[in-house]
Amino acid sequence: MIVVIVDHYVKAGLMEAAERRVNANGALAASAPGFRFRYTLIARDNPLKLTSVTGWDSEAAYAAHVEARQAHQQGPAFSGERPYERVVNEVFQVRGAEVAAAR
Repeated sequence: MIVVIVDHYVKAGLMEAAERRVNANGALAASAPGFRFRYTLIARDNPLKLTSVTGWDSEAAYAAHVEARQAHQQGPAFSGERPYERVVNEVFQVRGAEVAAAR
């Protein structure tokens, strides 16, 4: 399993557009083979840092999603100015996990 963490550094005044794009990509990811989970985070000390965390069965599953995503980045969520100053993408191999017991 891998986890992908993507930090989107959003341009001032464009957070709504950035969230639309991240959410559109997340909806596409949710239907992709090998997708496990997705979280969207806003940094407490930087409200213009939007982070997405996704889990995938394998790097191949994530790579297939990236290819499909590039073909689908059209429509209202992707129109207009690119809302990011920069985007930093990191892929991590999962070595272990602790999960809360069901209550």
